[in-house]
Amino acid sequence: MPAGTDEGTTLELNREFSVLANRPVSFNLFSSTVRKDPHGALAELDPAQLHRHAPLVTLLRYGKKLQEMDLAVRLSVSFTEVGTLELWCQSVSSPHRWRLQFELRGTTSTADTNVKAASRPSSAPSSLEISADSLRTAKELIRVAFTRDSDPTAQASLVSELESSIALNKESWPMPLLRILSDVLLELADGRKLSAPHEARWLNLLGFCLRPGFGEAQDSQRMNLTRKLYQAGLGFSADLQNQVNWLVLWRRAAGGLSAAFQHEIRNYLCGIGIGRKKPGTRLNAQLERDGWRLLASLEHLSGATRAALGGELLRKLKKEPADSTWLWSLGRFGARIPLYGSLACVVPTETAEEWVAALLDLRDLTPVAAEAIVQIGRLTADRTRDISPEVRKGAVERLKAEGVIDEPMLRALVEFVVPGRSSVSLTFGESLPKGLHLESTAECLSPVSAIATED
Repeated sequence: MPAGTDEGTTLELNREFSVLANRPVSFNLFSSTVRKDPHGALAELDPAQLHRHAPLVTLLRYGKKLQEMDLAVRLSVSFTEVGTLELWCQSVSSPHRWRLQFELRGTTSTADTNVKAASRPSSAPSSLEISADSLRTAKELIRVAFTRDSDPTAQASLVSELESSIALNKESWPMPLLRILSDVLLELADGRKLSAPHEARWLNLLGFCLRPGFGEAQDSQRMNLTRKLYQAGLGFSADLQNQVNWLVLWRRAAGGLSAAFQHEIRNYLCGIGIGRKKPGTRLNAQLERDGWRLLASLEHLSGATRAALGGELLRKLKKEPADSTWLWSLGRFGARIPLYGSLACVVPTETAEEWVAALLDLRDLTPVAAEAIVQIGRLTADRTRDISPEVRKGAVERLKAEGVIDEPMLRALVEFVVPGRSSVSLTFGESLPKGLHLESTAECLSPVSAIATED
């Protein structure tokens, strides 16, 4: 919309765009007090001339099954008499349209965070944010599942009932919703002690809602509450599934744990024989593997400690060279760009070169092994972290010959490439919450303050 447009004006843009429906997405608004671009022009963005407003995050629902899909839309923009900017997305194939509303008066960088995206025809919901009723129902489902007077089977179907009440599968739950649900779970921490299945479900859901342990303003307070949980320990410590879910919770939340807390967890793992040999100890295979994934995620451990732990993993790989857990964990231990830790957590270059050489010596290179090689060998343009050109060249040649990874990932061994969301998820080990954007750099994948848009 050009500068100087009168209030009450609506302009249409004669182009088709694609919008992602049934998944939380965000829209960025840019404004300028110096530019005079005409309506419909393609403008090259100059950061010095533009102001980037807070992103507007919303969900555009479409269809009864609420499956993620791309929809073709045309755009129109209205500057209303009350001083708001309305961007309308009109479906090309149906009567549906959605409104995105930005407040332009008052504080300049404020988006209407309580956006109501209107959908037409009238038979469709008028509000495309998660409704207050749905949120209230979700909270009540959790309370019922973890109270003494509840049906003993209530927690078994909890996730599917939450998905139905929210009308989204759990992988599409946006960051604000996840944290709201985590707060309810933390309030009901005593409810996990009702039975071993109660505790297993509670631990699993809390870890899912807290991942990756940072990114929301109140996460530090939540981590303080989890510290008390850790000190209290498992209610059903003899139950194998609870032991596993206990480790998964701390792996998912590791990015929000202090260095001291992470060292406590490392000592706990060593005490049960993970990361340090304990004579006469035979571990369950699943417990051992999840323990190593947790160890690899503790980025506040020193580079020397992580190097020693990676050396132990190499010995395991000689016995089980195709084991995906050992390969992923070694890649995380040796990653040139940490997910959230300081550069002090990065293992020495010489160690990284030895690990890459060892992986290249594997008879069969699996995709997971190739991903680990890229994690450990990717170029950062930092001579103190980059492995030698000779080792990287050998890695590129072998990976090309094997054809086990795609060209964009392989390019990270040849030039510095800012890691995208898929690379960050690979490092983290699972999907990231919708609405959490990690502003990757050569030093770190995820500044804590970086909540912005999706890729």
